[in-house]
Amino acid sequence: MNDVVGGLLLPQSVLSSTWFSVLATVVAFNTLVYIGLTLSKLAPLPKPARTASVRRWLGKFGITIDEEVAMKALPETTWTESDDPHELMRTTVAKRYIPTGLIVLGGLTTVLSLITLATDDSGDRQLVELAGLALGLAVLIASQVVIRSSISVAGLRWLWSVSNILVAAALIVDSVYSGNQSPLSYLLILLVGFPSLTMAWYPSVVGSCLILAGLIGGAWGISGGEDYRIAFVSVVAAFAGLGLLRLRLLAVDSLADETVAANALATTDLATSMLTRNGLQTLMPALGGIADRMESNVCVIYLEIDQLGEANKKYGIDYGNSVLKIVAEAIAVNVRSGDLVARYAGDAFVIAGLGDKPDAHSLSDRIEATIASSGHALGRIPIRTNVGTAAGSATSETFEALVREAKAASKSARGIAGHS
Repeated sequence: MNDVVGGLLLPQSVLSSTWFSVLATVVAFNTLVYIGLTLSKLAPLPKPARTASVRRWLGKFGITIDEEVAMKALPETTWTESDDPHELMRTTVAKRYIPTGLIVLGGLTTVLSLITLATDDSGDRQLVELAGLALGLAVLIASQVVIRSSISVAGLRWLWSVSNILVAAALIVDSVYSGNQSPLSYLLILLVGFPSLTMAWYPSVVGSCLILAGLIGGAWGISGGEDYRIAFVSVVAAFAGLGLLRLRLLAVDSLADETVAANALATTDLATSMLTRNGLQTLMPALGGIADRMESNVCVIYLEIDQLGEANKKYGIDYGNSVLKIVAEAIAVNVRSGDLVARYAGDAFVIAGLGDKPDAHSLSDRIEATIASSGHALGRIPIRTNVGTAAGSATSETFEALVREAKAASKSARGIAGHS
């Protein structure tokens, strides 16, 4: 019957050839991968909680949250305590992709076990496949648990490593019971694939060594003529997996460096080395949260350099840029430690901090005295500043409103200076 069916599609010589067997294996593996990806798409993901529901549940525990807060605290990252941008990027990648990897691993293990159960009548083998089916389902359940929980990244990495080790152990047991070395070939896929998702060396090396030892031991424990070849290919696969991990870590670290550089350009003014307007606005919610916890006001100072445009026209842009830098340094010397200083516009700076507003005229005099002592404007237009201040509660005033109030006060100060 097999010969007749083979003759209807392809010659029997083609079906029994080595290259066709390799092609069929690749197609079968590709099919299993697509089945796993399909399962990952069908897996339910957690829905975001509605704000009203969260407030209602918190209210049952005596916790109340205002619906309108002018300066909300920034969300805190709870799954990492590292300030290293490389580690932050690595943990972000691991947190995002390991749950999907668990879904694919559990789905493929489940499908393979079901296929073997449907095609094998051996009683002992069926018990092993039932255990493999239970393991696959357990990995799928674990993937859903970690998606909905706040497990640490270290725990997530070890869960991923242990899951691969358990699946490898199930394949080794299946190979021993069947007396066939073929199931061991799936371990090569695990050796190559799982380290790059772990994004850490220790769990990857431990997992690779255990899987490699089990694979070589299983190959030697089963009668067959491929022992040395399996051992050699297994070692190569283990090194390939760790090599891919190294390449991915290098790529992720490079991306982290680029991200840090991009963030620095977005939040740091190149001419003055102070914050940009966007950088200051990004930090204001955190400052507002600190002020709220300390029951303190938020203070905003608006400082404008007088006649900077005229100085640019008369002495050139380079001189104007040097004026900006001198003024920024003078501001940093005369404000409190911890205050946020930003170049807010072309000739304007904004300083934000905690507490009540200082005396604008006194601050302006101190800054101008610092600038004069530098001798930078010697023989040129004197560098003058117009300063306005404002202060308000973090829960009742917005940052933009405080800036407008301080800016208006600086305009009034310029008018008074012009008439004096």
